[in-house]
Amino acid sequence: MSVRKSKQKSYDWQRDFEKRLSISIWAFVIVFAILVLRLWFLQVIYNDYYTKLAEENRLKIEETPALRGKILDRNGRVLAKNRFSFAIFVDRKKLNDKELFSRLAEVLETTPGSLMRKANKSSFFLGNRVLVERDVPFEKVSYLKERKEEFKGLTIDYLSLRYYPNSNLASHVIGYVGEVSEEELKEPEMKGVSKGDIVGKTGIEKAYDTFLRGVKGKRIYEVDALGNIRRVVAEEPAVSGKDVYLTLDAEIQKQSEEAIRKAIERAKKLGFTNANSGAALVMEVNTGKIVAMASFPDYNPNLFVIGLDPKIWKQLTSAKSGFPLLNRTTKTGYAPGSTFKVVTLISAFENDKTFPGEGFYCAGKWFGFGKDWPKSCWKKSGHGHIGLIRSITESCDVVFYELGYRLYKTKGEPLQNTARKLNFGRKTGIEIGESEGRVPDKAWKKRYFKKRENQIWLPGDTVNMAIGQGDLLATPLQIARLYAAIANGGKFYKPLLVEKVVDSRGKVIREGSPELDYEVRIGKNALRIIKQGLAGVTSEGTARTAFSGFPVKVAGKTGTSQVYGKDDFSLFVGYAPYDNPKYVVCVVIEQGGHGGEVAAPAARFIFSALFGVGETDLVKAVDVSR
Repeated sequence: MSVRKSKQKSYDWQRDFEKRLSISIWAFVIVFAILVLRLWFLQVIYNDYYTKLAEENRLKIEETPALRGKILDRNGRVLAKNRFSFAIFVDRKKLNDKELFSRLAEVLETTPGSLMRKANKSSFFLGNRVLVERDVPFEKVSYLKERKEEFKGLTIDYLSLRYYPNSNLASHVIGYVGEVSEEELKEPEMKGVSKGDIVGKTGIEKAYDTFLRGVKGKRIYEVDALGNIRRVVAEEPAVSGKDVYLTLDAEIQKQSEEAIRKAIERAKKLGFTNANSGAALVMEVNTGKIVAMASFPDYNPNLFVIGLDPKIWKQLTSAKSGFPLLNRTTKTGYAPGSTFKVVTLISAFENDKTFPGEGFYCAGKWFGFGKDWPKSCWKKSGHGHIGLIRSITESCDVVFYELGYRLYKTKGEPLQNTARKLNFGRKTGIEIGESEGRVPDKAWKKRYFKKRENQIWLPGDTVNMAIGQGDLLATPLQIARLYAAIANGGKFYKPLLVEKVVDSRGKVIREGSPELDYEVRIGKNALRIIKQGLAGVTSEGTARTAFSGFPVKVAGKTGTSQVYGKDDFSLFVGYAPYDNPKYVVCVVIEQGGHGGEVAAPAARFIFSALFGVGETDLVKAVDVSR
């Protein structure tokens, strides 16, 4: 009995062993098959993928910034270019090295905390290096280079920085640059731009940024297992940006800016102590090319190149400083005052509300609304018997009150329609940004005012508009464009700021050609009367003193606009030479007083620069005008 049991046990053990061996063999076969299959996938199917990963671990690609293109005036004078400066970079592995930043802060005369924050927030990288500081003085760079062992992890390289050699000159036209924002990176035109890159923020710098910024290059490094650079494997050089030539003449721009400053000084001497800002614009009559575009107060775009101090930004955007970043020639709407009277006259002829020989009488007041509601002329003693030509020359308000009232009583809104046709209330298409101004009408008034009693368009609204007052607003560019069209017979050219764009080989890749926006038919009688009236303004009318003895015949119009709670604004717009118009000049001095006293002499100063007369001071004008 015992022998049988022993045999049974032996048999069971052998069977169990064979079963276990079989399972082990199959397990081994399966594992081996999986390993072989996995190896096959890695070597065959994913070969390219893992080869690329291995290559990327061995190679590092660094983008190299492109030189930004220059901005020049029409004569090739440089308005914006680049300068090389020293920049300090820190290795990524050293971003939290307090001892290193403490030593560096001592050299740069700042605090370690501010440097560390700057480095950790920096968006500018070169390989494994992070930008810490731009535009480092040479003596500090020398000190750091002499003590390399003390500043391990720091490297010094060259960076190109934007530079505006003429400081404030034409700052509103040129604009400034800065680091691209997260919002800007989402824009389609920012293709190829990375975080930390420098782009145009305003003016031509922004409008032509795609041309100016160029194409970044690439530098491929071989690195070791620790990420240290061993050698440069390949390099694709950056392509410099294109140069942009403006239609501006730097010398005329300089004189225009000087004219505003002199006009403000003159206004203060005449008792208009609140005069602190203004605008001046020069445009070619027959092409639309902008020769000068001056706005004051202005600013220095070099302030923005390496990052702006918050305190300075606050100053530049405050009312106390006069909003120096604001381009008053295109983005500020002014009541045009008497410069608008030519529009009223054109509208009156178009709607048969006057005729060439019509006479009026000005006793200093207009009683069109009845004796209880008189409206005064600027000349309190009146102009007496006066015709249409003289009404322009002497800027008689009474004549235009009457014409405005006649237009009010006409079906529709004829004065508004004429104003829009003549460029008011619409953008000109200039590339650096602008306001469309405002042509008030019944619909606007109903929409603008909340109180029902204020929403009704009244006869006085049209009458005020007829002399360029009320809620009417126009930019100096719109006013200048109107007078250019009067000078050339009704052609409205699109304002042109860029003459050409040129690549690094000197090839013109884009040329700015005069573009006729549209043409308006101005009746012969209206045009003749207006031109004769404007010619009289500078010889015997409201700007006769300002242009006394000037060798070039100028036709123009003074304007004095009233703004609630402020002193009068001073305006003048004119073109010359009268017989063969070439340039139109518009000047506005905010709270500067009468047009003939301040704005007209400033315009003469600009015309003297245009025609090489050589005057160095504003003429002494007396109070003769509005």
